[in-house]
Amino acid sequence: MAVPPTATTSLMERLVGASTQGLVVTEALGHTIVYVNPAFEQLTGYASAEALGQTKSSLLAVSTDSNSSWVAVDRAIQEKRACRRVALMKRRDGSQLHADIDLFPLLGTSGTPTHWVTSFVDATQRVELEEALVRSESQHRLLAETIRDLVTVHRPGTGQFLYVSPSARSILGYEPGELI
Repeated sequence: MAVPPTATTSLMERLVGASTQGLVVTEALGHTIVYVNPAFEQLTGYASAEALGQTKSSLLAVSTDSNSSWVAVDRAIQEKRACRRVALMKRRDGSQLHADIDLFPLLGTSGTPTHWVTSFVDATQRVELEEALVRSESQHRLLAETIRDLVTVHRPGTGQFLYVSPSARSILGYEPGELI
């Protein structure tokens, strides 16, 4: 059953308003913010009235040389294509969040973008956990590579070596790769 246009508009307004993803709509030319949803306000601390009329980059982008994610987002806009990235974003209070950003153009009848839509979620906890895992793996690898004891990791059930520390040379007389 087809939904009448007024009901569709009401449904879309409710859907966007209830979304837990921050939504930002900007004009294609000038990139001025024309709409933000309540989740945007909650995630960034900016009220709608503060965000409207601003540019997304001046309001949210963290300007650091190492933040190539925003450069990739800008390049996607220049190339008129969608983009997905994790980028640092600043909140109104000056704190930062890692935002999982999904950017895509809204095309007009001529096929060119009239607006850009950015949806995002706070990925800070995930990014921090991934960074902690990398640090932990690095520390464990350093320990395993420098310890004088033999360290091995075996496949359960078969006993096949998955990892053999370099100390295998001095203890067993074999190169680690010969045992794996």
